[in-house]
Amino acid sequence: AYLGQADAGRRELCSALVTLGTPHKAGSALPFVHVAWANREPLPSSVRVLAIGATGSPGNSSGSLTLGSYSFCTVDGKGGELLDGDGMTTTEASVSLDGAETLVLDSVTHYPWTAAPLADLVAPELTRAYRAGKPWYGSESVIDTWLPWLTQPFREGTKEARD
Repeated sequence: AYLGQADAGRRELCSALVTLGTPHKAGSALPFVHVAWANREPLPSSVRVLAIGATGSPGNSSGSLTLGSYSFCTVDGKGGELLDGDGMTTTEASVSLDGAETLVLDSVTHYPWTAAPLADLVAPELTRAYRAGKPWYGSESVIDTWLPWLTQPFREGTKEARD
């Protein structure tokens, strides 16, 4: 599905889906209010889904971009300082896709911050952490953690991914 739309005629082409720090829980403001569609219908039973989130970027110490982003994930748009996640999406919002297996990674960031124009201005704390070695979902060591899931057999009813 993209923007809440799925082409039912092509569902047989997809057998597995991995989401990396994707907000699945609707919050109070853009962009998170628009993810309510993600849990509107059950996931197709023929598709294995792994929703991955992370910890290690607390809302109270990772900068204003993180604080604002986490606050968007809440019902009232406040309280981001009390939450943890990947610097953009809270852990809870990342793993709240009904029917998906979940995996929470420790000390992983949402994005390779040095690749963003003006990253030092927009997200200085996250950029410093990335430059100091904090991996993102696409870092080789992190991919090695979640990629093997794609080769595991489907385990119906399982909510947590196993190594």
